[in-house]
Amino acid sequence: TPPALFFSPNIFSVFYLNNALLSLDSAFSSYLDHISSLPLF
Repeated sequence: TPPALFFSPNIFSVFYLNNALLSLDSAFSSYLDHISSLPLF
């Protein structure tokens, strides 16, 4: 990564991190939906 991204708080890196967390959360919720749809219990 460039040093400017590392030393300064970049709005794009914050947006990217927030977007990654949102996609991880949606993937985890869809995974939980998939697990709960299986006849395991």
